Amino acid sequence: MKNETILFPQHSQANHYQFSKNINGTLILSKYTSDEDIVHIPAEIDGMTVTSIAPEAFAECSAVVSVILPDSIQKIGYEAFRNCTALETITLSSSFTEIDSGTFCGCTSLKTVCFPDELEIIGDCAFKNCTSLTKLHLPSHLKTINIKAFQGCNALCEIHLPDTIERVGENAFDRTGLYENADNGIVYIDNVLYKYKGSLPTSGTITVRNRTKIIADNAFADCTGLTQIQLPAGLTSIGSFAFYNCTSLTYIHIPESVNHLMWGAFFGCTYLKSISLPKDITTLDGTFCGCTHLSNVDLPENAVTLNDTFRGCVSLSEIDLPSTLQTIGYGVFAQCRHLNRVNIPQSVVHFGQDIFSGCHPHLVVYKNSQAEKFAALHHLDFIRI
Repeated sequence: MKNETILFPQHSQANHYQFSKNINGTLILSKYTSDEDIVHIPAEIDGMTVTSIAPEAFAECSAVVSVILPDSIQKIGYEAFRNCTALETITLSSSFTEIDSGTFCGCTSLKTVCFPDELEIIGDCAFKNCTSLTKLHLPSHLKTINIKAFQGCNALCEIHLPDTIERVGENAFDRTGLYENADNGIVYIDNVLYKYKGSLPTSGTITVRNRTKIIADNAFADCTGLTQIQLPAGLTSIGSFAFYNCTSLTYIHIPESVNHLMWGAFFGCTYLKSISLPKDITTLDGTFCGCTHLSNVDLPENAVTLNDTFRGCVSLSEIDLPSTLQTIGYGVFAQCRHLNRVNIPQSVVHFGQDIFSGCHPHLVVYKNSQAEKFAALHHLDFIRI
Protein backbone atom coordinates (compact mmCIF):
# COMPACT_ATOMS: atom_id res chain seq x y z
CA MET A 1 0.00 0.00 0.00
CA LYS A 2 1.42 3.38 -1.01
CA ASN A 3 1.90 5.93 1.76
CA GLU A 4 -0.27 9.04 1.44
CA THR A 5 1.52 12.35 0.84
CA ILE A 6 1.20 14.84 3.70
CA LEU A 7 1.82 18.57 3.31
CA PHE A 8 2.39 21.14 6.07
CA PRO A 9 1.72 24.45 4.26
CA GLN A 10 1.72 26.52 7.48
CA HIS A 11 4.93 25.06 8.84
CA SER A 12 8.04 27.04 7.89
CA GLN A 13 10.38 24.07 8.31
CA ALA A 14 8.30 21.78 6.16
CA ASN A 15 7.29 23.80 3.12
CA HIS A 16 10.34 22.69 1.12
CA TYR A 17 9.39 19.02 1.33
CA GLN A 18 6.73 16.43 0.73
CA PHE A 19 6.20 13.86 3.46
CA SER A 20 4.40 10.57 3.82
CA LYS A 21 3.44 8.84 7.01
CA ASN A 22 4.58 5.47 8.33
CA ILE A 23 2.06 3.20 10.04
CA ASN A 24 3.81 3.94 13.34
CA GLY A 25 3.10 7.65 12.96
CA THR A 26 6.61 8.76 11.99
CA LEU A 27 7.36 10.69 8.80
CA ILE A 28 9.19 9.82 5.59
CA LEU A 29 10.68 12.73 3.66
CA SER A 30 9.48 11.65 0.23
CA LYS A 31 10.48 14.60 -1.97
CA TYR A 32 12.52 17.81 -1.81
CA THR A 33 10.60 20.54 -3.65
CA SER A 34 12.79 23.63 -3.19
CA ASP A 35 15.83 25.09 -4.91
CA GLU A 36 17.56 26.20 -1.68
CA ASP A 37 21.24 25.32 -1.62
CA ILE A 38 21.61 24.68 2.14
CA VAL A 39 19.30 21.95 3.45
CA HIS A 40 18.56 21.51 7.17
CA ILE A 41 16.18 18.57 7.39
CA PRO A 42 13.87 18.98 10.40
CA ALA A 43 13.80 16.29 13.07
CA GLU A 44 10.11 16.77 13.82
CA ILE A 45 7.01 18.27 12.22
CA ASP A 46 3.88 18.89 14.29
CA GLY A 47 4.96 16.35 16.89
CA MET A 48 5.77 13.64 14.30
CA THR A 49 9.38 12.51 14.05
CA VAL A 50 11.13 12.45 10.65
CA THR A 51 12.84 9.05 10.58
CA SER A 52 13.70 8.35 6.94
CA ILE A 53 14.36 9.76 3.49
CA ALA A 54 12.63 7.99 0.61
CA PRO A 55 14.46 6.60 -2.43
CA GLU A 56 15.34 9.34 -4.95
CA ALA A 57 13.92 12.07 -2.67
CA PHE A 58 16.68 14.53 -3.69
CA ALA A 59 17.72 12.87 -6.97
CA GLU A 60 18.79 15.34 -9.68
CA CYS A 61 18.46 18.34 -7.30
CA SER A 62 21.34 20.22 -8.87
CA ALA A 63 21.09 23.29 -6.57
CA VAL A 64 21.74 21.52 -3.25
CA VAL A 65 25.22 22.26 -1.87
CA SER A 66 25.04 21.09 1.74
CA VAL A 67 22.76 18.72 3.68
CA ILE A 68 22.58 18.37 7.45
CA LEU A 69 20.57 15.44 8.75
CA PRO A 70 19.05 15.26 12.22
CA ASP A 71 19.87 12.31 14.47
CA SER A 72 16.27 11.14 14.07
CA ILE A 73 16.99 9.97 10.50
CA GLN A 74 17.58 6.23 10.67
CA LYS A 75 17.42 5.33 6.98
CA ILE A 76 18.11 6.92 3.60
CA GLY A 77 16.60 5.11 0.61
CA TYR A 78 18.49 4.05 -2.49
CA GLU A 79 19.70 6.81 -4.83
CA ALA A 80 18.25 9.44 -2.50
CA PHE A 81 20.85 12.05 -3.56
CA ARG A 82 21.73 10.63 -6.98
CA ASN A 83 23.29 13.24 -9.33
CA CYS A 84 23.08 16.13 -6.87
CA THR A 85 25.98 17.60 -8.80
CA ALA A 86 26.45 20.69 -6.59
CA LEU A 87 26.41 18.78 -3.27
CA GLU A 88 29.72 19.38 -1.48
CA THR A 89 29.18 18.22 2.10
CA ILE A 90 26.94 15.74 3.87
CA THR A 91 26.72 15.08 7.60
CA LEU A 92 25.06 11.76 8.38
CA SER A 93 23.16 11.25 11.61
CA SER A 94 24.90 9.44 14.43
CA SER A 95 22.42 6.53 14.47
CA PHE A 96 23.20 5.51 10.90
CA THR A 97 24.40 1.93 10.37
CA GLU A 98 23.97 1.56 6.58
CA ILE A 99 24.28 3.70 3.44
CA ASP A 100 21.96 2.26 0.80
CA SER A 101 22.86 1.53 -2.82
CA GLY A 102 23.54 4.50 -5.08
CA THR A 103 22.76 7.01 -2.32
CA PHE A 104 25.32 9.59 -3.48
CA CYS A 105 26.09 8.20 -6.92
CA GLY A 106 27.11 10.95 -9.35
CA CYS A 107 27.53 13.69 -6.73
CA THR A 108 30.48 15.08 -8.62
CA SER A 109 31.14 18.02 -6.26
CA LEU A 110 31.04 15.99 -3.04
CA LYS A 111 34.24 16.67 -1.10
CA THR A 112 33.41 15.93 2.52
CA VAL A 113 31.42 13.11 4.10
CA CYS A 114 31.06 12.95 7.87
CA PHE A 115 30.53 9.26 8.55
CA PRO A 116 28.90 8.21 11.83
CA ASP A 117 30.95 5.97 14.10
CA GLU A 118 28.29 3.23 14.06
CA LEU A 119 28.22 2.84 10.27
CA GLU A 120 28.60 -0.84 9.30
CA ILE A 121 27.64 -1.12 5.61
CA ILE A 122 28.29 0.99 2.51
CA GLY A 123 26.00 -0.19 -0.29
CA ASP A 124 26.50 -0.91 -3.98
CA CYS A 125 27.55 2.17 -5.98
CA ALA A 126 26.91 4.37 -2.91
CA PHE A 127 29.56 6.93 -3.90
CA LYS A 128 30.18 5.89 -7.50
CA ASN A 129 31.55 8.70 -9.69
CA CYS A 130 31.95 11.16 -6.82
CA THR A 131 34.86 12.70 -8.67
CA SER A 132 35.74 15.38 -6.08
CA LEU A 133 36.36 12.99 -3.17
CA THR A 134 40.09 12.97 -2.45
CA LYS A 135 40.44 11.04 0.80
CA LEU A 136 38.44 8.69 3.02
CA HIS A 137 38.74 7.96 6.71
CA LEU A 138 36.13 5.30 7.21
CA PRO A 139 34.59 4.73 10.66
CA SER A 140 35.80 2.22 13.20
CA HIS A 141 32.75 -0.10 13.08
CA LEU A 142 32.56 -0.49 9.29
CA LYS A 143 32.26 -4.13 8.19
CA THR A 144 31.20 -4.17 4.53
CA ILE A 145 31.98 -2.10 1.43
CA ASN A 146 29.81 -3.38 -1.39
CA ILE A 147 30.13 -3.62 -5.17
CA LYS A 148 31.40 -0.47 -6.96
CA ALA A 149 30.89 1.60 -3.80
CA PHE A 150 33.59 4.12 -4.76
CA GLN A 151 34.16 3.19 -8.41
CA GLY A 152 35.01 6.13 -10.62
CA CYS A 153 36.10 8.44 -7.77
CA ASN A 154 39.13 9.36 -9.82
CA ALA A 155 40.52 11.95 -7.38
CA LEU A 156 40.37 9.53 -4.45
CA CYS A 157 44.00 8.78 -3.60
CA GLU A 158 43.96 8.31 0.17
CA ILE A 159 41.85 5.59 1.80
CA HIS A 160 42.04 4.38 5.39
CA LEU A 161 40.10 1.22 6.25
CA PRO A 162 39.37 0.16 9.83
CA ASP A 163 40.42 -3.22 11.25
CA THR A 164 36.74 -4.17 11.48
CA ILE A 165 36.38 -4.61 7.71
CA GLU A 166 35.11 -8.08 6.80
CA ARG A 167 34.31 -7.70 3.12
CA VAL A 168 35.21 -5.48 0.16
CA GLY A 169 33.01 -5.97 -2.90
CA GLU A 170 33.91 -6.34 -6.57
CA ASN A 171 35.36 -3.20 -8.18
CA ALA A 172 34.67 -1.18 -5.02
CA PHE A 173 37.69 1.06 -5.69
CA ASP A 174 38.21 0.66 -9.44
CA ARG A 175 38.98 3.85 -11.37
CA THR A 176 39.98 5.65 -8.18
CA GLY A 177 43.24 7.56 -8.07
CA LEU A 178 44.62 5.06 -5.56
CA TYR A 179 44.04 2.10 -7.87
CA GLU A 180 44.98 3.80 -11.13
CA ASN A 181 48.25 5.13 -9.66
CA ALA A 182 49.25 1.78 -8.16
CA ASP A 183 51.95 -0.30 -9.80
CA ASN A 184 51.04 -3.56 -11.49
CA GLY A 185 50.83 -6.50 -9.13
CA ILE A 186 48.88 -6.87 -5.93
CA VAL A 187 47.12 -3.68 -4.84
CA TYR A 188 46.69 -3.41 -1.09
CA ILE A 189 44.52 -0.97 0.83
CA ASP A 190 45.69 -1.14 4.44
CA ASN A 191 45.11 -4.76 5.54
CA VAL A 192 42.95 -5.63 2.51
CA LEU A 193 44.27 -7.32 -0.59
CA TYR A 194 42.08 -5.50 -3.08
CA LYS A 195 43.03 -6.85 -6.49
CA TYR A 196 45.78 -8.17 -8.72
CA LYS A 197 46.47 -5.49 -11.32
CA GLY A 198 47.98 -6.31 -14.70
CA SER A 199 49.28 -9.64 -15.96
CA LEU A 200 50.82 -12.32 -13.78
CA PRO A 201 54.53 -13.08 -14.17
CA THR A 202 55.38 -16.27 -16.02
CA SER A 203 56.12 -18.12 -12.76
CA GLY A 204 52.49 -17.70 -11.70
CA THR A 205 53.52 -17.72 -8.02
CA ILE A 206 52.33 -15.15 -5.49
CA THR A 207 53.14 -14.53 -1.84
CA VAL A 208 50.60 -12.40 -0.01
CA ARG A 209 52.18 -9.99 2.45
CA ASN A 210 51.94 -10.47 6.19
CA ARG A 211 49.24 -8.57 8.14
CA THR A 212 46.76 -9.04 5.28
CA LYS A 213 43.38 -9.88 6.84
CA ILE A 214 40.95 -9.73 3.92
CA ILE A 215 41.06 -10.81 0.29
CA ALA A 216 38.46 -8.75 -1.56
CA ASP A 217 35.77 -10.14 -3.87
CA ASN A 218 37.14 -11.06 -7.33
CA ALA A 219 40.69 -10.19 -6.24
CA PHE A 220 42.32 -12.82 -8.51
CA ALA A 221 39.39 -13.45 -10.87
CA ASP A 222 40.50 -14.74 -14.28
CA CYS A 223 44.17 -14.96 -13.25
CA THR A 224 44.44 -18.06 -15.38
CA GLY A 225 48.24 -18.21 -14.99
CA LEU A 226 48.16 -18.42 -11.20
CA THR A 227 49.66 -21.75 -10.15
CA GLN A 228 50.63 -21.19 -6.51
CA ILE A 229 49.75 -18.71 -3.79
CA GLN A 230 51.01 -18.44 -0.23
CA LEU A 231 48.54 -16.93 2.22
CA PRO A 232 49.68 -15.44 5.53
CA ALA A 233 48.73 -16.46 9.04
CA GLY A 234 46.22 -13.96 10.34
CA LEU A 235 44.13 -13.90 7.17
CA THR A 236 40.45 -14.05 8.21
CA SER A 237 38.29 -13.80 5.08
CA ILE A 238 38.40 -14.72 1.38
CA GLY A 239 35.87 -12.84 -0.72
CA SER A 240 33.27 -13.95 -3.25
CA PHE A 241 34.80 -15.20 -6.51
CA ALA A 242 38.23 -14.26 -5.13
CA PHE A 243 39.87 -17.00 -7.23
CA TYR A 244 37.21 -17.26 -9.92
CA ASN A 245 38.44 -19.05 -13.05
CA CYS A 246 42.01 -19.49 -11.77
CA THR A 247 42.29 -22.49 -14.02
CA SER A 248 45.97 -23.28 -13.33
CA LEU A 249 45.69 -23.35 -9.53
CA THR A 250 46.12 -26.96 -8.36
CA TYR A 251 46.47 -26.58 -4.59
CA ILE A 252 46.05 -23.90 -1.97
CA HIS A 253 46.75 -23.97 1.76
CA ILE A 254 44.26 -21.89 3.70
CA PRO A 255 45.50 -20.71 7.11
CA GLU A 256 43.60 -21.78 10.22
CA SER A 257 42.86 -18.13 10.96
CA VAL A 258 40.38 -17.96 8.05
CA ASN A 259 36.79 -18.13 9.29
CA HIS A 260 34.88 -16.83 6.23
CA LEU A 261 34.85 -18.11 2.67
CA MET A 262 32.38 -15.96 0.74
CA TRP A 263 30.15 -17.28 -2.06
CA GLY A 264 31.98 -18.97 -4.92
CA ALA A 265 35.48 -18.28 -3.60
CA PHE A 266 37.04 -20.97 -5.85
CA PHE A 267 34.34 -21.10 -8.53
CA GLY A 268 35.72 -22.46 -11.79
CA CYS A 269 39.18 -23.46 -10.50
CA THR A 270 39.11 -26.40 -12.86
CA TYR A 271 42.54 -27.82 -11.93
CA LEU A 272 42.22 -27.51 -8.15
CA LYS A 273 42.71 -31.10 -6.97
CA SER A 274 42.72 -31.05 -3.19
CA ILE A 275 42.04 -28.67 -0.34
CA SER A 276 41.91 -28.70 3.45
CA LEU A 277 39.66 -26.14 5.10
CA PRO A 278 40.10 -24.45 8.50
CA LYS A 279 37.91 -25.75 11.29
CA ASP A 280 36.10 -22.47 12.07
CA ILE A 281 34.47 -21.99 8.67
CA THR A 282 30.77 -22.71 9.22
CA THR A 283 29.19 -22.03 5.82
CA LEU A 284 30.27 -23.08 2.33
CA ASP A 285 28.15 -21.46 -0.39
CA GLY A 286 29.04 -22.21 -4.00
CA THR A 287 32.64 -22.56 -2.86
CA PHE A 288 33.86 -25.17 -5.35
CA CYS A 289 31.33 -24.93 -8.19
CA GLY A 290 32.89 -26.16 -11.41
CA CYS A 291 36.12 -27.43 -9.82
CA THR A 292 36.18 -30.37 -12.19
CA HIS A 293 39.45 -31.93 -10.93
CA LEU A 294 38.69 -31.64 -7.22
CA SER A 295 38.89 -35.13 -5.72
CA ASN A 296 39.99 -34.64 -2.13
CA VAL A 297 38.33 -32.27 0.36
CA ASP A 298 38.74 -32.07 4.11
CA LEU A 299 35.70 -30.13 5.26
CA PRO A 300 35.81 -27.85 8.32
CA GLU A 301 35.10 -29.76 11.50
CA ASN A 302 32.69 -27.00 12.59
CA ALA A 303 30.80 -26.69 9.30
CA VAL A 304 27.06 -26.09 9.73
CA THR A 305 25.66 -25.27 6.25
CA LEU A 306 26.40 -26.29 2.67
CA ASN A 307 24.71 -24.68 -0.35
CA ASP A 308 25.62 -25.37 -3.98
CA THR A 309 29.06 -26.24 -2.64
CA PHE A 310 30.32 -28.93 -5.03
CA ARG A 311 28.12 -28.45 -8.07
CA GLY A 312 29.86 -29.88 -11.13
CA CYS A 313 32.80 -31.42 -9.21
CA VAL A 314 32.90 -34.43 -11.51
CA SER A 315 36.09 -35.91 -10.01
CA LEU A 316 34.71 -36.10 -6.48
CA SER A 317 34.05 -39.78 -5.66
CA GLU A 318 33.41 -39.84 -1.91
CA ILE A 319 33.08 -37.47 1.00
CA ASP A 320 32.59 -37.58 4.76
CA LEU A 321 30.44 -34.79 6.12
CA PRO A 322 31.36 -33.39 9.55
CA SER A 323 29.37 -34.22 12.68
CA THR A 324 28.43 -30.54 13.19
CA LEU A 325 26.63 -30.20 9.86
CA GLN A 326 22.95 -29.25 10.07
CA THR A 327 21.95 -28.23 6.54
CA ILE A 328 22.66 -29.76 3.14
CA GLY A 329 21.11 -27.09 0.96
CA TYR A 330 20.21 -26.61 -2.67
CA GLY A 331 22.29 -28.41 -5.30
CA VAL A 332 25.25 -29.25 -3.05
CA PHE A 333 26.36 -32.28 -5.12
CA ALA A 334 24.49 -31.56 -8.34
CA GLN A 335 26.20 -32.95 -11.47
CA CYS A 336 28.89 -34.74 -9.41
CA ARG A 337 28.42 -37.66 -11.72
CA HIS A 338 31.24 -39.83 -10.30
CA LEU A 339 30.20 -39.41 -6.68
CA ASN A 340 29.84 -42.91 -5.19
CA ARG A 341 29.57 -42.42 -1.43
CA VAL A 342 28.43 -39.70 0.98
CA ASN A 343 28.56 -40.20 4.76
CA ILE A 344 25.81 -38.10 6.35
CA PRO A 345 25.95 -37.54 10.13
CA GLN A 346 22.95 -37.61 12.47
CA SER A 347 23.28 -33.85 12.98
CA VAL A 348 21.85 -33.04 9.53
CA VAL A 349 18.19 -32.05 9.84
CA HIS A 350 17.61 -29.81 6.81
CA PHE A 351 17.76 -30.93 3.18
CA GLY A 352 17.35 -28.68 0.15
CA GLN A 353 16.23 -29.40 -3.38
CA ASP A 354 18.28 -31.02 -6.17
CA ILE A 355 21.07 -32.05 -3.79
CA PHE A 356 22.01 -35.07 -5.88
CA SER A 357 20.69 -33.93 -9.27
CA GLY A 358 22.69 -35.66 -12.00
CA CYS A 359 24.38 -38.20 -9.71
CA HIS A 360 23.50 -41.43 -7.89
CA PRO A 361 25.72 -41.94 -4.83
CA HIS A 362 25.26 -44.44 -2.03
CA LEU A 363 24.37 -42.59 1.15
CA VAL A 364 25.61 -43.82 4.51
CA VAL A 365 23.04 -42.74 7.09
CA TYR A 366 22.12 -43.37 10.71
CA LYS A 367 19.06 -45.38 11.66
CA ASN A 368 15.96 -43.22 12.21
CA SER A 369 17.87 -40.07 11.21
CA GLN A 370 16.49 -37.29 9.04
CA ALA A 371 18.98 -38.41 6.40
CA GLU A 372 17.42 -41.88 6.31
CA LYS A 373 13.96 -40.36 5.93
CA PHE A 374 15.21 -38.06 3.17
CA ALA A 375 16.85 -40.93 1.27
CA ALA A 376 13.73 -43.12 1.51
CA LEU A 377 11.43 -40.29 0.44
CA HIS A 378 13.53 -39.54 -2.66
CA HIS A 379 14.24 -43.20 -3.51
CA LEU A 380 17.99 -42.84 -3.06
CA ASP A 381 20.33 -45.77 -2.38
CA PHE A 382 21.40 -45.80 1.25
CA ILE A 383 23.11 -47.95 3.84
CA ARG A 384 21.83 -47.70 7.41
CA ILE A 385 24.36 -47.79 10.29
